[in-house]
Amino acid sequence: MSKISYLLRVTGKSSTEAAIYVKHTHRGSHFVKSTGAVVHRDYFNAETGRVISKLPQAPELNAAIESVRAMMEVTARNLLGKGLEPCKANMANEYGKLLANQAAIQPLQESKCVASESELEKILRELRELELLVEAKKKEVESYELRMGIYEGRLLSKFVFDYRKARESTLKPNSLRLFTNVAEWVTKFRPQWRIDEVNVTTLREFQNFLLAQGKQSQTVADLITKTKSVVYYYARTLRLDISELKDFRLDFKKKKTSNVIYLTKEELADLIALPIEKPTERVVRDQFILMSLTGVRFSDSRLTRDNIVNGQIRLSTEKTDTDIFIPMAPKVKEILEAHDYNFKYVPASNFNKYIKSICSRIPSIAERKELVKTYRGGKITKQYLTKDKLISCHTGRKNFINLALERGVNPVAIADIVGHEGTHLIMNTYGSSQAGREAIANLWI
Repeated sequence: MSKISYLLRVTGKSSTEAAIYVKHTHRGSHFVKSTGAVVHRDYFNAETGRVISKLPQAPELNAAIESVRAMMEVTARNLLGKGLEPCKANMANEYGKLLANQAAIQPLQESKCVASESELEKILRELRELELLVEAKKKEVESYELRMGIYEGRLLSKFVFDYRKARESTLKPNSLRLFTNVAEWVTKFRPQWRIDEVNVTTLREFQNFLLAQGKQSQTVADLITKTKSVVYYYARTLRLDISELKDFRLDFKKKKTSNVIYLTKEELADLIALPIEKPTERVVRDQFILMSLTGVRFSDSRLTRDNIVNGQIRLSTEKTDTDIFIPMAPKVKEILEAHDYNFKYVPASNFNKYIKSICSRIPSIAERKELVKTYRGGKITKQYLTKDKLISCHTGRKNFINLALERGVNPVAIADIVGHEGTHLIMNTYGSSQAGREAIANLWI
């Protein structure tokens, strides 16, 4: 529980005169501020915090004491309203903000026109004054919200959870978990970050905070993107200006994966030829091959008869809602018919376990070691792992892209088939530097 009390400290001028301080205590943490008042020790009641009325200057002294006490009370209330403990560090920070806000709304000396002031200088001065008034009004609104107990209504973390709830029926479990992570990291970064304070500056600070926590560049990019999507979603309702956000770009380069894991044509052939008796394993293997021959994501890979139009695969991607058309290879048609266009559902986590287990039984895959580099917090970790341990459901999409690159398929055509707006991801994220390397020796033959 918080408690406000009063202290007397001898000023050094005499043993009878003392300076009056206001002390806020919360769970053993003390925050003390001077009132600027100095009185004879016998003329101050530490219980009531009042200077006795018989002193001529008592009204002024009591007003100064009351001002500090009230500020301290507002400071503690604001912190509690923002979900923060009123400990010493938080009290000092919030108290400083309140003082700055008071200073901003005081009449500015420079508001008086100077004879030599040019028209441009006058306009710039007026602009500064208006900016200060806007900030002061924002603080005034925040103060009222805190008093009324509705401050949380503008917190970004709350809107992230609201967005997650609103999209619960349309987002996949992985995406839902991502938005939970966004809310957690937003709170760790700045518990009182409001949705109307999301701009280029605060996003840049959020980015740098995440990098300082050792987050990988791709993770940072995902968290920033999800944060922006929440702001865009509520922009019209809250009348937010998002024009600036659309131009926001990360100021670091995402590390290009130097060794993209994918199956070669020979390894994929070995996987196709592998005898499999267990029904679930057969579903996983065949669905993985289908992704490898079409480039569809795992979330789009359970194709039905409705997806086949004029001998092509037609679908609207679940992740980006993009309409794509994919030429259908004979092997794809064979797989779909074998499963009667109705793949048994296997969750992604189980799918990954199955496909790793299946690939571990193929010597050409299990006996090959791959160098894996992990970038975290500016440090690089390197290790060699057998290839079967690195296979996942998403590898199927990488198989398709790299095998297509090896065969000389135009990257523009690949991007169109997999539903990318350009070739950047094809060439910088999914494309491996190993794709087609063996053909270099035969360039001049």
